[in-house]
Amino acid sequence: MGQFETWAVPTLGGSPRRVVSGIAVAPSPEGDAIFYLKGDSPSIFRADKSGLGEEEVYTFNASENQPLGLLSYPDGKALLVAARKVALGKVWLYKVTVSPRGAEDFGEAPGVIRGWGEPAESVFLSRTVNGLTNIWKYSLAPRTFSQITFGPGPDDSPMLDPTGKGIYYVNGKSSGTLVAYHVRSKESADIVSENATQPVISPDGKRVM
Repeated sequence: MGQFETWAVPTLGGSPRRVVSGIAVAPSPEGDAIFYLKGDSPSIFRADKSGLGEEEVYTFNASENQPLGLLSYPDGKALLVAARKVALGKVWLYKVTVSPRGAEDFGEAPGVIRGWGEPAESVFLSRTVNGLTNIWKYSLAPRTFSQITFGPGPDDSPMLDPTGKGIYYVNGKSSGTLVAYHVRSKESADIVSENATQPVISPDGKRVM
């Protein structure tokens, strides 16, 4: 699978297929079109649901903004776009309309948008505060944050449960063990029961760092 491509994979079996040569795909509410980005391009593209008929629908000033992610508004008339402000190195939100073309500034959002909270009213994103990365909800109109998950994290990729019972998300807490393997006996023994990388053995072979 090539770089900057989006593929559709049937969950109940079947052959995967390439949808578009792009990333951050967002389907239209009607399901008849898809919006997406292309690598380092400052433009937003649209194609039909089969991935054909590609057209450019909006372009940011490349020296000012680099789009990172997008969501379709429920009414199908606009897109919520997260873009990195080049000069500041921060993520900003914009409400982009395709016809007529325009972008409304929704302010800074320290994280790439991952999905709607309440459609057209709030979004989910990963946000790092005091060194901990959790899921937060950002309300667009008042521009306020509320924390959704707690703990060491890092939490990412939130997705709203369609039944409204909660959210799904990925917890990226790493885990691992440093193990000694005895070649002759073919037995293993745990040395350190926590994350450990690049062990170094002392010259006398009695200690490990």
